[in-house]
Amino acid sequence: MNDNEWKCADHCDWRDVKGLTWRMTFSAVSALGWFGFVIAWLFFLAGDYGLLQNIGVLLLSVVALAAMNAPVWISFAKRMEGLEDLHCPEKEHGAAKAVLALAWMVAIGLWLLIYAGDYSLYQNLAVVLLSLVPVGAANLLLKLR
Repeated sequence: MNDNEWKCADHCDWRDVKGLTWRMTFSAVSALGWFGFVIAWLFFLAGDYGLLQNIGVLLLSVVALAAMNAPVWISFAKRMEGLEDLHCPEKEHGAAKAVLALAWMVAIGLWLLIYAGDYSLYQNLAVVLLSLVPVGAANLLLKLR
């Protein structure tokens, strides 16, 4: 990171980092767009689907929101990783854990949207809980690594 990316001369405030304003604006606008989508979905389309399918749509819409915002903030994080006062060496594998969480949300969202209607609420709850086992194991392996 070079010196001209900071607006204040003594590097005093992380909020003055160049490019932070548009990232925050993008995140806020995309969150409002997501909120508008959820309201429109619930108002116009949710009645055509069951509870589990609606939960699946909600999960997949959160994944879409994260997919839109992730590149914006990852580029910011890459620029900040050289700063010593912001470096967290004990927090490793953050990107892998985020991808794992998004993959789990996609899988559960698709399950709820496509397959959940054929099973009871208890069976779907069992699928969701069982799906946490490989995710937890992968997180444990990342932590041990």
